[in-house]
Order: sequence, then structure tokens, then C-alpha cells
Amino acid sequence: MKLFEYHTKEINGEQEYHNTHLIAAENIDKAWEIARSHALEWYPDNDEPEQHKTDDPDVFEFLGGCIMLKIQGVGEISFEEWIRSQITYHSITEIPDELLKVEGVQL
Repeated sequence: MKLFEYHTKEINGEQEYHNTHLIAAENIDKAWEIARSHALEWYPDNDEPEQHKTDDPDVFEFLGGCIMLKIQGVGEISFEEWIRSQITYHSITEIPDELLKVEGVQL
């Protein structure tokens, strides 16, 4: 089993939202399958998941096209890399390495 991260971009009118998600899967093909399955049910608009599909297997539409979700990529990542990327993304100052050490903690 490997850890994968998938990136999405939600376009809602003139606004865009970027998200990342973690996937545990045997390989990259299975990770893409899981990502696409998750994306099909991204927004609860009471439509059947099949109605969310477009001609592009990585683009999904909701509310008749008012909301669009694009899978921007799926790639293997380590848990440590993912944690560090999230800290970097959410930090407004540089975080010293000594503050990032957590000894004896298993997440």
C-alpha cells in the first residue's frame, strides 16, 4: 500500500478553490480510480453521479455546470512530505525545523 496525494481545483463562478486529498492505494492507477470516484460525488446536488461526468475524465460538473471540479494531478507522496507541504501552505511565517519535531508521536 502506498500514499498518494491528489490535487483538485473547484471553479465556482469567478472563484477558484484548490484542495489536496490523501489516498491509500496499491498503485497509481488505483489512486486515479479512487480520485475520480471521489470527484463524482464532490458536491451534493442530488443528481446521479453519472450526470457529473464530462468528455474529460478528470473534469466534473455540478448544478448544471455552475460548479466545475478538475483533478489537477495524482502522485505518490510520503506522509512527511505531505505534512511539511501543508505546514508550508498554511504558514504565514517561516517555521523553524525545531518547532516541527514531534518525538514519540505516531499519527
